[in-house]
Amino acid sequence: MAAIRYFFSYATVNENPRYTRDLINFRNYARHDPGVDLVEVYIAVNQARPKSKADEIALQQLVKVLEKNPRYKVRKVEFFRKPGRDWRALYTNLQNLMPEAEDSDFLFFNNRSGTGALESGWYRRMVRRMQQDFSIGGVASTIWLPDPNSPWEEERDYPAHLQGFGIVTRIGDVRPMLDDFPGIHATESRQTIEQGEVAFSQRLLASGKKLASLFQPNLLVSPGQTDFGDEEPGCPRERAARRGGVPFSHRSVKPYYLGHPRDWLAVLTWWARRIWHQPDIIRQFPHRIWMAIHWFQWHIRHLNRNHHNHHA
Repeated sequence: MAAIRYFFSYATVNENPRYTRDLINFRNYARHDPGVDLVEVYIAVNQARPKSKADEIALQQLVKVLEKNPRYKVRKVEFFRKPGRDWRALYTNLQNLMPEAEDSDFLFFNNRSGTGALESGWYRRMVRRMQQDFSIGGVASTIWLPDPNSPWEEERDYPAHLQGFGIVTRIGDVRPMLDDFPGIHATESRQTIEQGEVAFSQRLLASGKKLASLFQPNLLVSPGQTDFGDEEPGCPRERAARRGGVPFSHRSVKPYYLGHPRDWLAVLTWWARRIWHQPDIIRQFPHRIWMAIHWFQWHIRHLNRNHHNHHA
């Protein structure tokens, strides 16, 4: 029997030529050992603008950052320009890795909203949760549960689903989806959730598989299940970020630019390299600085409000 292989589909986009978010994530991956012998990485880059030589150089340097940890090996980097956002990127990577993969192999994928990895042994931990029950088709940091009492329409209407900022599944559970892959026609954020995260989870459930979460360890979503007992409904990503103990978080509650001070010098050096290879991006800096201040202020207010509500 062939040894189990561990694949990783990474999605990004070249709308920001600095690739700072990717730098922080790749430093986190390299810093935190996955806990398995080798993670084979496929990277898909959505072209929000035409690919440039600077893009190619940035991706080559990102690969070097990740491969400083010998347990990661980048097999392919592909640029594409089609609708579908992160789910199209996943589909692109699957097209490249499927000829190499067996149904028993594992696949980790996340979208650009994710921040991580935040702990060592992250891949092994997610795989072990799947191996505890072969009926599990997908494991995520968190699972969204419907909240019938929510004032927000999407929280009432969305069924239970894996949240896409960090999911592990088996190749054998994904392969049947390739002819009609979820999310590849999404063009905006809500469609990405509905046609991507929700549809992917529903396809797993329709095949008889269950959904599991690391943050909600007693939760196991079965096909047709609508009663989730004492589990708190709604979106748990903020609760997970406060309590910790999950390998991936959403950038709205753990933004990449509020990373550890040990990354700050690396980021400044990285920006200098990006400007050297693409000098025109310096014109974007006033706008980007304003955006960073705006999002920093929003994040602080958001956390303060959640903290108040949590203790109310």
